[in-house]
Amino acid sequence: MKFKRGLGIFLFLIGVFILTSSQSGITGNIVSDRVNAISSIFGLVFIIGGLVLFMAKKSLVSITGSGETIVVSNKFKKSIKNRDIDEVNEALRKIGTTLGKEEFLRHMKEYSIRVNKKDRILFNRYNPREITLDKYDANHYR
Repeated sequence: MKFKRGLGIFLFLIGVFILTSSQSGITGNIVSDRVNAISSIFGLVFIIGGLVLFMAKKSLVSITGSGETIVVSNKFKKSIKNRDIDEVNEALRKIGTTLGKEEFLRHMKEYSIRVNKKDRILFNRYNPREITLDKYDANHYR
């Protein structure tokens, strides 16, 4: 994620440099007829590409490691707002593969999988081959 943001800033600055360097025909009140359209197009492409990379966000995986489809609830989206998406995706890929600490919580009637030592993802299997993510529980072991 940091690499994409850095690359986005770099491309944006290159685009600004290309645009400003191609507009060198201005002297006083007279504007030159020499406008290099190709460099303007390249400059705009670099600027737009840099902005897209800079503002791009990571998204959740849509299929678990065992091939089940993931449905994300609004409550889950709100609860992972300030969490590391890579860490959440790693835990989601382990669902159904016996690699993660996946267990059924009888008292809550939900399944859970560990994200790290403190946090868990709570989910349910309402339909076969489909998992509904209910909540990111950051206080599970506190």
